[in-house]
Amino acid sequence: MITALVVMYNSESFLDNRFKSLWFCDEIIAIDLGSKDNSINIAKKYNCIIKHNEWVPMGELAWINFVKDATNDWIIIADPDEIIPNKLANKIISTLNNISDNIGIIGLPYRHHFMGKKVNISMWKEIHYINKIFHRDRITLHGLVHSPFCLNEPHNILNLHMSVDESDVVLHYPGEKLSKLCKKLFRYSLMEGKSKYERGERWTIKSCLKYIAASIWYNLKKSDVFHNLKLIYLPFMFIGYDILSQISLFMYQFKNKHDKLVEILQIEPTRRCNMNCKHCNHKDNNGYISIDTFEKILSKHANVEIIKIQGLGEPLLHPNIGKLIELSHKHNSKVMIITNGSVPIPSGIDQLIISLETVNPLKYKEIRNYDLEKVLLNIRYIATKQKVIANCVQTNLTNEDDVEEVKAFTESINGELWITPMEVWYDNLHKEYPESLKNVIDAYITHNINLKFRNSTCRWLTKRYLYYDYLGRMHPCCIRMTDEYLVNSDFDFTNCCKTCPM
Repeated sequence: MITALVVMYNSESFLDNRFKSLWFCDEIIAIDLGSKDNSINIAKKYNCIIKHNEWVPMGELAWINFVKDATNDWIIIADPDEIIPNKLANKIISTLNNISDNIGIIGLPYRHHFMGKKVNISMWKEIHYINKIFHRDRITLHGLVHSPFCLNEPHNILNLHMSVDESDVVLHYPGEKLSKLCKKLFRYSLMEGKSKYERGERWTIKSCLKYIAASIWYNLKKSDVFHNLKLIYLPFMFIGYDILSQISLFMYQFKNKHDKLVEILQIEPTRRCNMNCKHCNHKDNNGYISIDTFEKILSKHANVEIIKIQGLGEPLLHPNIGKLIELSHKHNSKVMIITNGSVPIPSGIDQLIISLETVNPLKYKEIRNYDLEKVLLNIRYIATKQKVIANCVQTNLTNEDDVEEVKAFTESINGELWITPMEVWYDNLHKEYPESLKNVIDAYITHNINLKFRNSTCRWLTKRYLYYDYLGRMHPCCIRMTDEYLVNSDFDFTNCCKTCPM
């Protein structure tokens, strides 16, 4: 039913109690980091499967290598300095026997002890719920400090709440001596910088001061000095840890400052669309980007000015569009969204662009097969909340009168107007290319545009603009983003430009 992963390094003083408390696991994998004491012999006594890993400063960097070796899909991360009481063990068994398929992670209540005594001071005073059990097919492993794995959508986290007498909480004994705890905290603080950076955090003077002030306030607030004189140093140790973690973040960020600014990082949220526009190469109605994939893309690009949430589908149909906007802002980036204007528009969009080729209902129906009045009502409403940019594509089904009418409508709502030429969405790889090219040529003639094809100066070729689809795959640009165009190490971007108009 469940496999325990235990990372050990000279842990003989803990292991007997540790392995005894894992009686409910039908498999224990003990991962040794090069112990010089009796740790391995103790593990053998409890019929553990012994694995060897080179020494690493953090257990997470070791156990993630052996998740694949577990017999069971459910895994519990069992540190050697923890004990699981029988009441909690029975609760875990009962939960796993009746667990639903939508649960991917189980959080366990945690009570910290130091030098054999319960800690009632600093941030360790409170009961913490820590994600210790997971289904390996429902999470993604990261190996970051305090964030070794994350939940895959659409699964959820289930916390096993404790009873009043705390007889069913994990007992954590992180150090027998003050010197060992100090070394551990110092070691972890040095790795916090990279972990924070990869989670999207960025160091600024304001954020640093705010973080440290919160640490001081929280740790001292949780300190009852008169009853905990022997442990009064703990809150100051944790404050020191937070200060070091901020220094670590600053140093890691400084080392990575060579990352070039990405002006626009375009991420496709979905390929679903509620319209069927004649000038678009949208073909299927499947696929939403997962939160995890979105975060992974963000982690690759630290320095981004604008995150453009848009692709082949209607972006606002994504069920978690608000979360995508939130994550983009946490990345210290502005959010741009191009929408067809037919669905409710959430808050938090810094640059809202609504496609509008014409305000003629019959032409709009012909172009988009949708009711224009619904769109105009939605645009008028959102224009009372924020600035709207209307993007008027000069199609082969519209003329200069349509452009002027869209301009007048935009002025009536105090918006801004973009006038953009029609694109050739297909090239000679596609059977639709001749018709697509003819439509574009007709549009350019109608709107008096000089047709040229792009060259090597295209802004996408500078890599200041990047495009990812909903599966996390990179494409050369926002025009060649179908499955035929996937960027890899030997991809020639310029081949995409030969049939792409200026």
